Amino acid sequence: MKKNCMILAVALVVFSLTGCGKKTKANGVVNLFTWQEYVPDVNIAAFEKETGIKVNYTYFSTNEEMLAKLEAVNGGQYDVVICGDYIIDIMNEKGNLLKKLDVSKIPNYDSIDPVFQSKFFDSENSYTVPYAVMFPAVLYNPKETSLTFDSLSDLADPSLENNVVITDDPRANIGLALSVNGYSYNEKDSLHLSEAQAWLRTFRKNVKAFSTDDPEGFVVNGEAAVCYANASQCKAGIDRDPSLGLKIAYPSGIFSQQDNYIIPVNAPNEDNAYALINFLLSQESVRNMELNTYYQNCSKHAKSVLSEEELKNVAIAPEGLLDSVESIENVGTVTEIYDRIWTEFK
Repeated sequence: MKKNCMILAVALVVFSLTGCGKKTKANGVVNLFTWQEYVPDVNIAAFEKETGIKVNYTYFSTNEEMLAKLEAVNGGQYDVVICGDYIIDIMNEKGNLLKKLDVSKIPNYDSIDPVFQSKFFDSENSYTVPYAVMFPAVLYNPKETSLTFDSLSDLADPSLENNVVITDDPRANIGLALSVNGYSYNEKDSLHLSEAQAWLRTFRKNVKAFSTDDPEGFVVNGEAAVCYANASQCKAGIDRDPSLGLKIAYPSGIFSQQDNYIIPVNAPNEDNAYALINFLLSQESVRNMELNTYYQNCSKHAKSVLSEEELKNVAIAPEGLLDSVESIENVGTVTEIYDRIWTEFK
């Protein structure tokens, strides 16, 4: 999923790699591959100035697009990839795409909150370094709809015909249909998937647009009444123009996803990859990430580096929201069914 940024006036502070010893200038480049604007410009600039390493930042729109491109280059070309949890599980299953990490080359590794480690996609923490956790929400204009979106099913209300914007994310939106019908986001039963497909056919007339980069912009600009997107994007939409009185809702039945750093098996600049990951784990990098992207970082310092006022601008999950939500996982042999459902829906 796309990681939207609300760029704030954060002063560029050049800081050292915590725990890395003396400062030296390195040569070469590091090829970063993730969603657009997911790593703040302030962090990229500070890393380049501190290390002398040039960051080549390319981006993808979906996890699936990332995997296809990484497979096409046999796990090479890119040095650091930031991507979702379930796609890493698929990469593990395929084999020969992920490099086993040497955490001794990441001095800031201990700053990671253990709650985000040892997950289903990397139980031994061998290949991944947690970056951020995301979860969806609903941004809506109460002047345009009387619905309050306590339930995901409200998105299919007939009153919202051609008035809902969603992200271009197959698993999130098929999962939406499954959840509304009482099933798992990782459902494998073909009959249950058929029910979700039927719900999507009904829901489709409400979908005005698919937008990964700026779904909230449709609501802010008055082009749609509602968007169902990452909570960070919804929060950014509210802050873009507070005078509009837009509201955010966290319906029951949502999912969560954790994004992680990985190093591809044939990364051409491995040492520089470690340097970038370590740099982005520093407290100042975490602070900049929180203020610029609104995502909940996986660092132990994610909350302590922000003031109480600044915390209000970050999409921190409401108390208890993520205690029992599902993660999207690899559905294995039924992936083709999901692909067919998505093709028909779009």
